[in-house]
Amino acid sequence: MDFSYFKAENGNVGDDLNTWLWPKIFPTLFDGDPSEVFIGIGSILDSRHEKLPLGTRKIVFGSGARGKKNVPKLDSSWNIQCVRGPLTQAALGSQHPYITDPAILLSL
Repeated sequence: MDFSYFKAENGNVGDDLNTWLWPKIFPTLFDGDPSEVFIGIGSILDSRHEKLPLGTRKIVFGSGARGKKNVPKLDSSWNIQCVRGPLTQAALGSQHPYITDPAILLSL
């Protein structure tokens, strides 16, 4: 499994935490295989994920959305474990459970 997150030219603290935090929480999960991507910290549930290669499995753990306009069309390739909060839940038009920004796990 690999990561899918926004990579800003000059960095973005929230998004850049993905490759640092998640291997500490899930040490055996990430092997760099791009056929499965982990979508974690950052407001990244948007149409960019529709550009991933067909068949890419997307695992969502605590991501947010920037509103209803650009959310991706969910299909069987999406495995949503939890989203950031009730606004993301509403934007997806779903009852997926929500937690908080997963960056809260930094305290661990």
